[in-house]
Amino acid sequence: MWHLCQRTMSTLFLIGVVTIGLARTATAQQQSSFQYQGCFTDTLARDMNVRYTQPSVSIVTREYCNGFCQGTQYFGLQYGTECFCADSYGRYGSSSVCNMQCEADPSQTCGGYWANSVFSVSGRPRCAANGTVFAVKYLPQSFEKGSTSFYLGVPSNFLVQRLTVSLALLHTRLGDLRIVLKAPNNTEVLIMDRNAGGELSNINADFDDSANPPITAPPWTGPRRPAQPLSRVTGSNAFGVWTLTVDNAAKRVGVMSSLELKFTCQTPAGFIGCYADNGNQRDLGGRQIVRSPMSAAYCAAACNGQGFTYFGLQNGSSCFCGTSYGRYGSSSNCGVDCAGNPTEVCGGPLTNSVYRISDVVAVISTGTTSTGTTSTGTTSTGTTSTGTTSTGTTGTTSTSTGTTSTGTTSTGTTSTGTTATTSTGTTSA
Repeated sequence: MWHLCQRTMSTLFLIGVVTIGLARTATAQQQSSFQYQGCFTDTLARDMNVRYTQPSVSIVTREYCNGFCQGTQYFGLQYGTECFCADSYGRYGSSSVCNMQCEADPSQTCGGYWANSVFSVSGRPRCAANGTVFAVKYLPQSFEKGSTSFYLGVPSNFLVQRLTVSLALLHTRLGDLRIVLKAPNNTEVLIMDRNAGGELSNINADFDDSANPPITAPPWTGPRRPAQPLSRVTGSNAFGVWTLTVDNAAKRVGVMSSLELKFTCQTPAGFIGCYADNGNQRDLGGRQIVRSPMSAAYCAAACNGQGFTYFGLQNGSSCFCGTSYGRYGSSSNCGVDCAGNPTEVCGGPLTNSVYRISDVVAVISTGTTSTGTTSTGTTSTGTTSTGTTSTGTTGTTSTSTGTTSTGTTSTGTTSTGTTATTSTGTTSA
């Protein structure tokens, strides 16, 4: 009954709002493909047992729920705003009432009243080798006197290299406004601080660290520098809820007509690309290590000094070493997070994220972030191996028929006495 009352009150509240804010999740070079499983009944004893409980539910879409549910097999969308995760579904039977639009994206269906739109979990959009711009958009919403927050969900794990905030805002006096952006790790960046005067002053600007001075006088359009540098969030993980808060000191009503966060993400040092594998004859066939948690640093250390040039990360926990790659062609199925470093991608089923060993080892040995390369425009590439230090040894392998135990390998996070299995066979990851 309480759950029913909550939903009834929530519906009445939304009816009373003049304009509902809508957030749209990221667009990227690689989009996740979701396999729709159907519409299924839910009850108070939940069909899917993990529920998204973050402060704002208005960011829930297929993309965001898929990102939140990584590590489980299925995700479900319900009642326009709710996200659930589980490894199974359907114990209460199918339903025919999955007919509610997602509040965060009306082009998508988010289940219905006590009904889940169920999808299989797939890999998240990832950084490409030359960097990827992830754009998160917000649709119009009005704001009155006091503080109004706008929530934007980023569905992918990646490290921020650069951020631009594109903002179109209607208000009669910009000097009344203080605007702050807060990252998922709670780092705050002051965009404006009631320092822009003038009547009938509307903003349509791209806030960027390399742009013109902050907005203190007209014009209010084009590239502008924020009051504090957006580089404060560089190197942080973008996954999660970003909050832009507008504090309006006047009674004048304003409208956030457009808000977009544009991220350029860091590309891991040494990353070459995503390539298909074959379980019967491996693309990188020199050595295989299966370990959880796996990371690029661990795999590079395990393959280094043994005559190999490349390594591949596969399906979250497998590492392959070799002298060549690519005989089965490129792939777009690299979307599984590395358990040892979720900002890195560890390939996918029978799919390798391929790296050059020497480039990753160089980062490990210095314990610093690789600067990578900078391409034209806004795309910069760096590394997700920030401050990775190799401690201990990479272990010695005593070869025998079957499984070989390695010594203590500690790259990145401290792991003493961690056991990894080594195989030269053709075990499918």
